[in-house]
Amino acid sequence: MHLPPIGLVDCNHFYAAVEQVFAPQAKHVIVGSNNDGCAIARSPGTRDHVPMGAPLFQYQDVFDQQNISVFSANFALYADFSNRITAALKACVPDVFWYSIDESFATFPTAVDAYEVQHTIFQWTGIRTSIGIAETKTLAKVANHIAKKRPEHEGVYYLPKPGPARNEVLASVDVGTIWGVGRRWKKRLYELDIRTALDLCKANPSAIRKQFSVVLERTVRELNGTRCIPLEETPAQHQHRCCSRSFGTPIMEYQDLKESIAYFASRVSARMRRDGLIGQYVQVFVTTKNNTPDPYYSNSFCMALPEPGNYAPTISRYATIGLRHIYRKGYLYRRAGINILGLTRPTNRQRDLFSGADPAKEQALMAVLDRVNAQYGRDSLRLASEGTGDQIWKMRQVQRSPRYTTRWAELPEAA
Repeated sequence: MHLPPIGLVDCNHFYAAVEQVFAPQAKHVIVGSNNDGCAIARSPGTRDHVPMGAPLFQYQDVFDQQNISVFSANFALYADFSNRITAALKACVPDVFWYSIDESFATFPTAVDAYEVQHTIFQWTGIRTSIGIAETKTLAKVANHIAKKRPEHEGVYYLPKPGPARNEVLASVDVGTIWGVGRRWKKRLYELDIRTALDLCKANPSAIRKQFSVVLERTVRELNGTRCIPLEETPAQHQHRCCSRSFGTPIMEYQDLKESIAYFASRVSARMRRDGLIGQYVQVFVTTKNNTPDPYYSNSFCMALPEPGNYAPTISRYATIGLRHIYRKGYLYRRAGINILGLTRPTNRQRDLFSGADPAKEQALMAVLDRVNAQYGRDSLRLASEGTGDQIWKMRQVQRSPRYTTRWAELPEAA
């Protein structure tokens, strides 16, 4: 059966581009990490002046000299734009499978014009995209790389059919840029004189499997046009979920630290419910800042839940118990977080014979909480243990743009 080609739709410098939608006067944009620490996104005009990951405080003079606008990360806005882009894509093609906040795989039947898809996404959202199309997901990634790097294709590239033209393209792509080939594998492949995508394409799949893994063997077969990764396949399931953060202001008081842990518990439990997972263990950790005159302290505590679950109050309660075990007075805490370990599906839940909990009621309550927060914005409804006053542990986002599309009070106004 003939399968339609696969396209990878990738947003160009996504975070910076979203900021420019509402601030078109900002020609050069840098987006900072949590607490405005370092650069995590850059528009094209800034890349020769500010490296990725650069500490922002070291580049204030460069920002002034190059007329670079700096924004704090606005993740609520970026997530909403990701949803809008996915909706625009679904209006154009029959099958769409979300891959990351700025990437989606989709089928591209011959009747679908990729340039029209690109135009529709831009018209609906103001975000420019690159689209690479080929027979497999790995080849679509290669095609997308070409679409981005070669302006003459105007952001859309159909990989040529197998033959000399395709070989020429694959020979121009470094093996390290292939999907799934990391730095460690790139080094080993170079030692085997496999330096380009074409070299890896011509490698013996069985030999690659013996020397590396079945994952890289699958990559070799995909480069040869054999679809080994189903379109709907998602990345491998992680065995834990983590929510942690560096504090904008150091914390000394137990109550402030407790509220932050409750917030992390609420966030990580929401992610688990979104992914249809329950967890068996709760690990809480705290740390001060190293390499400073202040005393250094770091510790963690892990304990089992009475039974696996994703009920936010229970996770918060046990995380607080863990915090009591590791909290020490007199330290300036700069980071804390929660890990949920032993993830599994609810169908695998082992009930506690003596537990008085009612999973049906807990599930119904969490469904209401998730629905309210989805409709009215994150944290519209939250645990009382997260606190209601000034929360000094919240992220420092001095230069965050308004959450234009997810907060009523921050809607843009037409002049």
